[in-house]
Amino acid sequence: MLVNAGAYPHGHFIACDINPDHIIEARSRAERFAIHNVEFQQASFEELLAQEQLPQFDFIVLHGVYSWVATEVRTTIRQILATHLKPGGLVYISYNCKPGWSPEEPLRKLLVELSRTEAGDSAQRARGALQTLNQLSSKLNYFKQHPSVITGLNAYIHESDNYLAHEFLNHSWQTFYSVDIAEEMNNIGLAFVGSATLVDNHPFLLVDEATHEAINQLPTDRQRQLAFDFACNRRFRRDIFINGTVEPQKSLLELVSHIPFAAIKDPEFITDIVTTPRGKISFGKSFMVELRTLMKQGAISFHQTLAHMGGKSRNEMEILRNLVFLIAAGELQVCQNVHVAGTGNRVASPTIRKMLEFIIETGAALPLPSPVLGNGFPLDVVEAVALVSWLDGAENREQLVSPVQQYLRQRHRATALRGEELDSQGRRIGKQVWNVLVPQMVGLGIFT
Repeated sequence: MLVNAGAYPHGHFIACDINPDHIIEARSRAERFAIHNVEFQQASFEELLAQEQLPQFDFIVLHGVYSWVATEVRTTIRQILATHLKPGGLVYISYNCKPGWSPEEPLRKLLVELSRTEAGDSAQRARGALQTLNQLSSKLNYFKQHPSVITGLNAYIHESDNYLAHEFLNHSWQTFYSVDIAEEMNNIGLAFVGSATLVDNHPFLLVDEATHEAINQLPTDRQRQLAFDFACNRRFRRDIFINGTVEPQKSLLELVSHIPFAAIKDPEFITDIVTTPRGKISFGKSFMVELRTLMKQGAISFHQTLAHMGGKSRNEMEILRNLVFLIAAGELQVCQNVHVAGTGNRVASPTIRKMLEFIIETGAALPLPSPVLGNGFPLDVVEAVALVSWLDGAENREQLVSPVQQYLRQRHRATALRGEELDSQGRRIGKQVWNVLVPQMVGLGIFT
């Protein structure tokens, strides 16, 4: 929420949570980062619905909520959506989905039962139950017959205790079929628009042509949607609904023509092989060379890209599909705006300055709000050290190296890394920040 508020300083955000500790921490960070366009409310959904002054919203976001609250709370949520989402407004809802979750539902039941005899708070009990189950799993026939559950169990070992408690010990936890969620939303006048997970909106990224054709032969949208969930064995969805009607289906070119996108890493490292649900896809060398050069200029629209890269040897649909593949794989990112021109004055807003200070002080990675992305640009602590040096007037990349090397030596003083290794790493980071990261962040409107 804070990153979005920082990226849209002229918007007004209301953040709601029933947990007072979450509200206290979020409000503290907002004050520290000089983000003033967020209003924090500690309230239940029932209390929100009862507020006479609750405004009409352009967007409502429900992430990590719908599968984890009781039936009556979901009813209240739908009442809020029906009465407080503007005409044309959008709602985002994430939830655990069938059929992908189905094999693991018995796993959750066993974890809940095991947690009853564990000591401590919910997070500690969740960790203890998971450790007990991990020891039992090799002896239980259920796991032998469902190897995917073993894969999930091994992944949960590396999750945080709080995540485990949220996901498995919540007594209201429930999974859904996507078509049933769509029907619930339709009953309050909301229409399904698509998925916030880009790849899910493009069947050619999900299934082979034979499967796609077979599913399209089904007579209703509901049957086709359910069949796609089974084809992909989907376990989590991020669905978007609109308060209104959905426009008739457009071609891919019409749909994305004026949407901008950008690289959020060094364009030279945009990979020429990506993995999608269908498998690995590779791109031609000349296409990637031209694309990497283009991405160094910052955000650009699909239409502009076609104008630059189109030619006799490539057709528009080939270019569009390649770009969609790269965005779906996370190599490129869709943006809110095409470009924010830099002033050349090395200016960072108070919010960006304070976030950089926080990253250096805590060592925590934190995304910086970008008005071009409309979201956050990921940044780690060593990059933050170099960027502060640049903002403070470093005249060349060599002047970025010294503070980075000093930070690395301090951070690794108890490790076996030798000084020359750290110095080499510092020079590499200084060069990367000066040559790539600074121009990139100026192009994304983070610096001006």
